[in-house]
Amino acid sequence: MDSSVQIEMAKQLIPVVVTAGSAVIQIGKDGLRTRLKAMPPH
Repeated sequence: MDSSVQIEMAKQLIPVVVTAGSAVIQIGKDGLRTRLKAMPPH
């Protein structure tokens, strides 16, 4: 496999990875928030 082909594929994958990563972070934040709400206040 030519390295230039791999670079082109990587360039196309970067936005997908970034989008997926930020979505996971957002879901994680929301999950933490709902879990904290569900817990009774100490």
